[in-house]
Amino acid sequence: MPDLSRPGEKTIFKINSATKSGSKPGLVYSKNTPEGCAYCLAPRKEGQPPLPLCLGCRSVRFCNKEHQVAFWPEHKSYCKQQIKNQEAIARINATSSLTKSGFPSVQERKLIVEDWVELHRLSLIKACASALHTAEKPFDWKNQHVLFVLSYRKDSDGNPSSAFELDDAYINENPPVGTNSRAGFDSISELLDNPSRRSRDAKDSNYIGIVPCLFHFDREYGWITGQPCYKRDLNLSQNHDDWVQELKFLVMHGLVYRVRSRTLDGPVWLPGFVEKKDNKWVWEEKSLESLKAKGINVSAIVR
Repeated sequence: MPDLSRPGEKTIFKINSATKSGSKPGLVYSKNTPEGCAYCLAPRKEGQPPLPLCLGCRSVRFCNKEHQVAFWPEHKSYCKQQIKNQEAIARINATSSLTKSGFPSVQERKLIVEDWVELHRLSLIKACASALHTAEKPFDWKNQHVLFVLSYRKDSDGNPSSAFELDDAYINENPPVGTNSRAGFDSISELLDNPSRRSRDAKDSNYIGIVPCLFHFDREYGWITGQPCYKRDLNLSQNHDDWVQELKFLVMHGLVYRVRSRTLDGPVWLPGFVEKKDNKWVWEEKSLESLKAKGINVSAIVR
């Protein structure tokens, strides 16, 4: 089971489905999401039963009832927003021309987006840092976000590493205060800004904050989350100008970095590809030489 405090290590991903047998609803979030308490961030230990799920939004879990009650002030708006989001997905899917033409349902594509974001975690963290670095004005953490415009690739067979093409990415203004669209950004900000998460991230002297991100796919739906931003990714010696094209290149090839070891200088991220094995998606490391032979010139990253 992946550790919430050691992101980037997961290499085996279950295949998601938005439906279940019978009348029960399908998954609200990817089953590859690390399971932990939304209040204290403690992960579920190996062999223990699943943590209790919020019966309202079915999107977050807690160690116990006490933690759920303690976190309710921060979770309240997020919980209500998630319920609205689920209702919106059902409405959009009912009229989706893409779903009718054979694409996965809107909910299934949303689950794949979640896995896509996790697999491309390192590339997205660096992309967000470059977006902030190249912006004409200082980033407004409360009123701006980084928008990633995606298109589902029907020929991807649902492979979460290459399921989406990046059409564009840029810093965008949040919707006006008081609108339904703005509520989604405000609710995720409250969830990410809880004391336990702040104290954990503050241990990293390079940590700056959480960059709100909107992953909008197929002009139908957008999933809001956040990516951490670190000072080391704002290094002036790096070329930040071509960050959109670089990210497009990586996701087009489905190139994914995963943490394979840890050093005093930080975790070592190595490149590889995701392929289907049996009934799961499995990441496999690829040598730099084999990638270069395919025209992909990358290197290991220690950060």
